[in-house]
Amino acid sequence: MTQILLYCDDDYFVESFSNFASAHATDLEFYSYTNWHKAMETLNTAKKRWDAVLADPEFLDEISGEKFLKLAISEETRFGAEVERTTINIYQPGNAIITDILNALAVAGGKNGARAQNHARVIPVLSGQGGAGCSVVSYALAAAAVRSGKNAVYLNLEYVPTTQHLYQHTFTSDMDDLLFALKDGRDIAPTVMNTLERNRDGVLVLPGFHSLNDMMSLTQQNLQTLLSVLAEKASVDYIFVDFSAGFGVPCPWVLEESVAAIQVYTDTQAGWAKLSAAQQDPYIQELPLRGSLFTVINQCRKRTEKDGADAVIPFSESLQNGVLVSDVQNRNPAFLQACMELLNKLN
Repeated sequence: MTQILLYCDDDYFVESFSNFASAHATDLEFYSYTNWHKAMETLNTAKKRWDAVLADPEFLDEISGEKFLKLAISEETRFGAEVERTTINIYQPGNAIITDILNALAVAGGKNGARAQNHARVIPVLSGQGGAGCSVVSYALAAAAVRSGKNAVYLNLEYVPTTQHLYQHTFTSDMDDLLFALKDGRDIAPTVMNTLERNRDGVLVLPGFHSLNDMMSLTQQNLQTLLSVLAEKASVDYIFVDFSAGFGVPCPWVLEESVAAIQVYTDTQAGWAKLSAAQQDPYIQELPLRGSLFTVINQCRKRTEKDGADAVIPFSESLQNGVLVSDVQNRNPAFLQACMELLNKLN
């Protein structure tokens, strides 16, 4: 059990977050205080081996020694070797706060890092049809997972990545440092944790590659390392991997790491023809999938069951007009319900 002392003079936050953590973070034990002197007394006299202290910066400044990780309450989460002080943004959903704390512990290494590990489900989303909507489906599932209280990564491995139609986010970092770390064979966990950012939908995302050459330079070992660090250090439940149309590299490499996969085709004559061809193609049928393959029929004008489909996603005029995925989920109950139903089938 990871033991964390929490001090904050905001009564509402301390009570609400403590209740959330006790219900949803059973591997973390918080000792919560709103009184400065009681918190300091507990810290100095209680015979406990603290793993971290989450508190106001002024409180942390009064603590001597470095026997535990100091997490400063802030409006922004920052951690890693490059930052002067580790900070946790408490003005976000409870599951996001927990994730940031676990990530900070993981980057700190040692026993704390081991406690932050979990078993994320790697789920690639692919298609043999161009324009089938793999990006929308994969990101919509990540956003739906966050809505259901889970943590999810959306990883874009398209040859020409575009995400402006999915979500809005201004990255504070880029992929260069991560690529260098992968190529040099260094421990990439700190770099991954510093590059991974949470967007306004609560989804964890990485910046896109600068060029196709950067993405194509990744080896199978590079991708295995990246997925392993995301699964073990980022404390997430899902990693949705978005591919360009087709089944070439790096798709087979990610399939080897997956627990399930999703193939997406449109509810059109062309879409059904592509699906039929894929189902009869020996190469596609022999891809190294380690789990179930779910067939999703996208852009359905009529939401009825389709033979050969595990899920149907209704057509959305708003998506066609460039409305962001989370906004469509907010406005279109049928679209959100379809995402949630598919997410449940993946569990």
